[in-house]
Amino acid sequence: MSESEQIKVIGIDNLNVFKSKVDEEISTKVQSISAADVGALTEIKIGAVTTGDAGSKASADIIINGTVATLNLIIPKGDQGDAGAQGIQGVKGATGAPAGFGTPTATVDANVGTPSVAVTATGDNTAKVFNFDFKNLKGAKGDKGDPGTNGTNGAKGATGTRGSRWNTGTAITGTSTTATVFSGSGITDALVNDMYLNISTGAVYKCTTAGAAAAAKWVYVGSIKGDTGDALPLAGGTMTDTVASSKTTKTHLAGNQGEAIINSTAEAGAYTMLDKLNSTNGYFTDGVYQGKRLLYYTAKETVDAQKNAFTKSVTLLDESGNTAFPGTVSASAFSGNATSATKLQTARKINGVAFNGTADITLTPANIGAAEASHSHVSTGTVSVPITGWGKDSTAIFPNYYDLAISGILATDRVDLIVAIASLDTALKCGLCGITESSAGKVRIRSRTVPTAAISLQYWVMKK
Repeated sequence: MSESEQIKVIGIDNLNVFKSKVDEEISTKVQSISAADVGALTEIKIGAVTTGDAGSKASADIIINGTVATLNLIIPKGDQGDAGAQGIQGVKGATGAPAGFGTPTATVDANVGTPSVAVTATGDNTAKVFNFDFKNLKGAKGDKGDPGTNGTNGAKGATGTRGSRWNTGTAITGTSTTATVFSGSGITDALVNDMYLNISTGAVYKCTTAGAAAAAKWVYVGSIKGDTGDALPLAGGTMTDTVASSKTTKTHLAGNQGEAIINSTAEAGAYTMLDKLNSTNGYFTDGVYQGKRLLYYTAKETVDAQKNAFTKSVTLLDESGNTAFPGTVSASAFSGNATSATKLQTARKINGVAFNGTADITLTPANIGAAEASHSHVSTGTVSVPITGWGKDSTAIFPNYYDLAISGILATDRVDLIVAIASLDTALKCGLCGITESSAGKVRIRSRTVPTAAISLQYWVMKK
């Protein structure tokens, strides 16, 4: 029944029937109506019909206004019905306005991190504006790139005034702060603010007036020498520089009585080391033990192992006046006689004849430069062979040579040489050869090496 339908009710019996129907249809309570009101009704009509929530109860409400009764209904929503058939396609609508875009924008921050982008749109559909907000696009600092190609050199600039310069010497002296000329400084181009260090006194000076030595002026500004440092404590302490002392003990007695520069008061004969010095693979110590003045060498591994031992020792002097060297003693020269030598360590030659000290040798006239019966002496003289002017060729054993100029000598002549006693050591060391080579006007002598000092010789020229 629609809202526009009206029901004409005649008599009370018909109204009660309607009420009963409403109670049966919608299970609700109808408002009580008095008999007087019912008797006066001439019309009943449907008022508002409202759809209630699914599952709720139906209800009705009767409102009487004079002779007209209005019935308002609330009908619960029923279960959803089956889908209906598809309707026919509607009429095509009018063409809408074309879509459009405004000028997009983008921002990029300078942060390092995980890259992200936020996109926002503003404006209506015909003028959308998109904004792209990029974050964390900056990567970590990369490796240093390869050097670029060198650019071309620019034009050389004008020579500027030189900067301040340090000068050294001993000509500028004193401690005056009044500008003074030192004409003997030897500085020809001093500039203001140039500095001068007196290498003898450590004093420092500054130039206040530029010019040559006769015009430049200098003032004293200080010294590079520091104040005298504190003395070492009586016990302990470490020295980092040299020790200088002008003390003298005057006599042996004074030194033995304690006037020595270093005076040990340790117990007599106790192990007393004066110094410890680091070597490549160990340590040297120098001191006294019992009746000996000793020099020790101890290997590092011995010390590291906490062993109370030494590797090598030398007794410089004992109380009996003896010196003991366990190893080889080497020197450029020794003076004195060996007590038990029977053979030379290195054999020598005497005028070309080998000699090692174990037996006598025999020298012929040729060995000693004496004339044989078939020769006659023509001339003799003395010369000094210098250390310069020597030549060298490929001759085996004696490659070094020196040519002595002797007037009148021929290639067939024999020339014998006798070395002066003062030059024997030099001749032996350089390996002077006892055989000469004659040619017109000169004689050639040979040696293994060039002598380190001049050699005095006497020569004999003999002809057959």
